[in-house]
Amino acid sequence: MWYNIVMYEEPRRHWYDGIIYTLISHQVMIKRMFIFLFIFICIIIWVFAIVGWIDYTTSTKRHNYEISLIKKDLVDYVTYKATHKPMNIQTVLTSAVAKERNVYDFFAKIKNPNDKWAAKSITYKFSHPYGVTKSHTDYLMPGGEKYLFAFSEEVSAAVSEVSLVIEDIEWYRVRNDNNLSILPNLVTGDEFFERENQSTIVGFTVKNLTPYAFWAVGWQVVLYQGENPIAVNYLTTNSLLSLSERQVQVTWFNDLPTPSKIDIIADVDVLSDNVFMKRDFGPGRPKGLDSSP
Repeated sequence: MWYNIVMYEEPRRHWYDGIIYTLISHQVMIKRMFIFLFIFICIIIWVFAIVGWIDYTTSTKRHNYEISLIKKDLVDYVTYKATHKPMNIQTVLTSAVAKERNVYDFFAKIKNPNDKWAAKSITYKFSHPYGVTKSHTDYLMPGGEKYLFAFSEEVSAAVSEVSLVIEDIEWYRVRNDNNLSILPNLVTGDEFFERENQSTIVGFTVKNLTPYAFWAVGWQVVLYQGENPIAVNYLTTNSLLSLSERQVQVTWFNDLPTPSKIDIIADVDVLSDNVFMKRDFGPGRPKGLDSSP
């Protein structure tokens, strides 16, 4: 007897068979998960849409309001000018010294507390118990100190009280203050005091340590005994060349007591181009530079 034996080969398993089996066996749960995910995404989309719509409506109103403000002038010019205007000039001292009988030199030392404002024109006079002096005009650099003078004013009696009256000030804002560094380099030294033939002489050396030559530089001279001024004077040095020095002197035609301090202040408007001697030395040399004696 013969038997037919049939051999069956087991199907080959693939790596994705397990995944397919899992998907098929859990298809209901997977469908539910996708439905919940879809609903969640829809909710997120609607939330963003509602938030965006609310933000759009509110920002549109705010935008329209801000646009409407452009038509209005909201600048408080009164407050702005009040906070940006120059501060008043400070008076350090005022005094008067007698030159001869009923003739006085009036003066005041003032200070500009503003670093960016220059007084282009100061119109002033001095008041005393017997009247006022003639009006005079001067200027003042930003942050500078100087004297205001009224020389040889006649009065009816001895003056003991003096006050400075500033009638008008013309301010201007200084945009470029580089030239202000010139003033500290106009220096003095070697001061001496002497009497000669019923006259009093004060001499000193002026030095121009800057690279600029000046048509003229004024020098204010005030003599002190202690804190009290005893005499004032003014002189001008013409054609003061750069890197040069010069011996100068001022004279009073009366005998003065020996001072304890001699205050000398250079007086030149370095913010004006007109004070500089402009000379063309060719390329490489700044205009106004002149080191010749």
